[in-house]
Amino acid sequence: MKRDKITNIIVSTILLISGILLVIFPKDTLFWIILSVGIILILAGLIKLKDYYDLKKKMDATPVLMGALLLLILGVIFVIFTANIMDVVLVFGIVLAVFVAISSLFKFIITLSYRSNTKAWLVSMFSSTLFLVLSIVLMVILLNSSGIILIQLIGAFMIIQGVLALVETVYPSKTIVEIKKTSVIIEADIDEE
Repeated sequence: MKRDKITNIIVSTILLISGILLVIFPKDTLFWIILSVGIILILAGLIKLKDYYDLKKKMDATPVLMGALLLLILGVIFVIFTANIMDVVLVFGIVLAVFVAISSLFKFIITLSYRSNTKAWLVSMFSSTLFLVLSIVLMVILLNSSGIILIQLIGAFMIIQGVLALVETVYPSKTIVEIKKTSVIIEADIDEE
């Protein structure tokens, strides 16, 4: 239990620091994240390659070799073409924002076409209008910022997640503590059977 708490604190802190870095230094942090992923893929590929040579003596380990080669190739691509991958990530964010705006527009049109004089319709109309306006604003911001705002939004989300996870780990709610106690009791009952 104590080890889980320490692990949660470490993961929450890493999430929080990464989020802060993405908000303050979006392009540099994204560059280093992509480069780090490339290095991790290369290391994982090398470990799989070693596993292949260990398993090759005992059985056909072709799938392990294919996995190792795939990891190595992807890692090398991430390391060599980090800037290009960054551009793909930014373009993907902009395309995603455009799809969200189009989806919000369709929801707005559908809500408008089923007009009625009920409170539910007014709430639905307000909601769809709000989402349409927000998605258009987000799309315009992203199109004018080369996706940097998207990286900062992801960073802000990571900060919020990190803080919430840290608070939940340090000060767990009674409900979670009770659920964990209950699950321990249930596991003990299952073990006895």
